[in-house]
Amino acid sequence: ELVLAPGELILISGDSGIGKSSLVDVLAGMAMPDVFLARLNRQPIGFDAYRELVRHGAYVSQNVRPWQRSVRECLRWTAPDATDALLRSALADVGLNRRLADSPLGLDTALHDASSRLSGGELQRLLLAQVILRQPRLAVLDEATSALDTAAELAVLVTLKRRLPRTTLIVVSHRPGVTALADQCLRIESRLPASVSGNAALCCTARRQVCG
Repeated sequence: ELVLAPGELILISGDSGIGKSSLVDVLAGMAMPDVFLARLNRQPIGFDAYRELVRHGAYVSQNVRPWQRSVRECLRWTAPDATDALLRSALADVGLNRRLADSPLGLDTALHDASSRLSGGELQRLLLAQVILRQPRLAVLDEATSALDTAAELAVLVTLKRRLPRTTLIVVSHRPGVTALADQCLRIESRLPASVSGNAALCCTARRQVCG
């Protein structure tokens, strides 16, 4: 079983096509599994109750791209009352502030204009800035840092963990370096139970179709 605790980072890994995305869809409350076991304060809860708990969460996948027209519009979509200073602070947290400082439009930099288009890695950073502004109870990052190099990925995840002390971070990544940041590591292997490792209080095992 997994323990979803505020301020902790859970790493989910495994071969491609093994079911990682299916599992995180369940954890995000987006898909109902065949078997679901969960407890809150030692009391069992059903999937509907669990989904209600996490419905204000954040979900960023590898292929998600912002539909808004500008950086400001993208960030204000999740934090409509945020000041420009707060927006810039979130961008600095994910390492995107220097890129926008070089743009004459700053926060109004267009996202889909050929002359100012952000790279794949920069778009991922922008979506992670959204997560910081949202301050969700649960944040699922399904290969959401795949376009960053290893050092940049680790730096962003360290910052996310620091800036989201009340958020459970669930990270899907193939890179072994993320293990050092994780409070729990779940590896899914074909035809075998998923293995979960963490500190002494969190060592446990779970089958792939069961979460709790």
